[in-house]
Amino acid sequence: GPSGPAPEGDRCRTVAVSADGSRAVAVSQQSQSAALINTQTGSVIGWATTGRRPGGVAITPDGSKAVVANRDGADATIISLPSMAVTSVPISTRGDEVEISPDGQFAYIAVVTDDGVWRINLNTNTVQGAKLATGDMGGVGYVNSQFSGMTLSPDGKTLVTCNSFTNNISIIDTTTWSVVKTLTVGTFPTRAAFSHDNSKVYIANRDSD
Repeated sequence: GPSGPAPEGDRCRTVAVSADGSRAVAVSQQSQSAALINTQTGSVIGWATTGRRPGGVAITPDGSKAVVANRDGADATIISLPSMAVTSVPISTRGDEVEISPDGQFAYIAVVTDDGVWRINLNTNTVQGAKLATGDMGGVGYVNSQFSGMTLSPDGKTLVTCNSFTNNISIIDTTTWSVVKTLTVGTFPTRAAFSHDNSKVYIANRDSD
């Protein structure tokens, strides 16, 4: 937990940068806080309280909101920028990876307890649709590690989760909100990356060289 009076930024681990490069949101898992930073001056211009042990963070394309996944909380934190007003959206425990649709309408959060992906409507700050079940994601193998990756295609139509402990990936159609394929890959997949034309996805496998 926090080690001193607020605000503090203990154990800052993840950061997101706005599309125009003018702002960054830095998330600290020990102090359970998010700092809004002016990247031109390096100054902190706002603070917000997140859920327990925050993980991944992403900023909407228009720079109006930041979305934080909370590893030890059962919710996601939506932060309005630059006011830093906070809305908590109930999902489930152990959220980590965050992706935001290119139109800024949806946030996708991967959870690694009862593994799956949630979809949050950022216009209403509510969950839209059921959680989609995936394979077994989890930590990549060191203390306070990042969890198995989730990646959104450039066109926003396809999500891929790396299901490290089941050696496969889940391919999700974001339009129909369904898992369209579970594909076996190498041993302990951890990260995925799409080609710019959305036609291919490349997987990094930690344990199969």
